[in-house]
Amino acid sequence: MKRTEISFSWEASDFIKEDVLLFTRNGSQPNVMTLTFKSIGIILGDPCLTIFVNSKRFTSELLETNPEFTICRGGRVPDYIGGCGKYTGRDTEKISLFSMETLPGQLVSVPVLKECKVSYECKLVEYSESVIMEGYKMYIGQIEGVFLHENVSE
Repeated sequence: MKRTEISFSWEASDFIKEDVLLFTRNGSQPNVMTLTFKSIGIILGDPCLTIFVNSKRFTSELLETNPEFTICRGGRVPDYIGGCGKYTGRDTEKISLFSMETLPGQLVSVPVLKECKVSYECKLVEYSESVIMEGYKMYIGQIEGVFLHENVSE
């Protein structure tokens, strides 16, 4: 599977509108969850993603243990959105459960969904309790790279 690096702002409006998959890592074990609350932009000259994760979610713990994450959108992502939102990674290995094929991240230690259209690889730079969404934490990730997965249809 060939992945071509593209601008972080490519199809930014689609990124904001769509639910996406957020991949994290628990040691050597990857984890995935459905993510709705997110934004993309520039902070202090660097391209960044801001994501909001419920403080009680397993993913929140993982982000604070391994400060890298990936986000995948398009392609087969919609096939997994509903299922990934029903289970917790504390008890269920969702990648195996849903027979997801992943690829290693190119710039981070967290994998990406092989059959997504676009993947974003990020390193966490800051997090805090959200003041605009009670019960959520806000995570800011610097975008290390954005990749178009070739031969994957929308």
